[in-house]
Amino acid sequence: MNVRKFLISKGTIGALFMILFYGLVMVGTYFSGYKVIPHKVKELPVAIVNQDTQSQSLKKQLKKDLPFHHVRTQYTLTQAQKKLKNRQIYMIIQIPKNFHSKIVKQEQNTNLKFWINESNP
Repeated sequence: MNVRKFLISKGTIGALFMILFYGLVMVGTYFSGYKVIPHKVKELPVAIVNQDTQSQSLKKQLKKDLPFHHVRTQYTLTQAQKKLKNRQIYMIIQIPKNFHSKIVKQEQNTNLKFWINESNP
């Protein structure tokens, strides 16, 4: 009998209502805030830093084929890193020195280097 009175009391019903209301507000906030991110990724400015003079065609191809609409190629690595730190660009793609010759010789592995500022999202 006491349990029944407890379950139908104003305090219990109010607490259950607040739990449901708070849960719905949090779910609504989460989904409305995060569904925009995948659609806006193409609008983020990125930088391609080419340190290899023989890889101009690779730089042009990356600029053309990447899904980003704002690709900057005029920065040095230090300028790009400063802009990344200040959130003016959101990713740096670096083509390192001797990239082309290492690929052609196939003697050493070489990689493109990527930087992102993880505080941006």
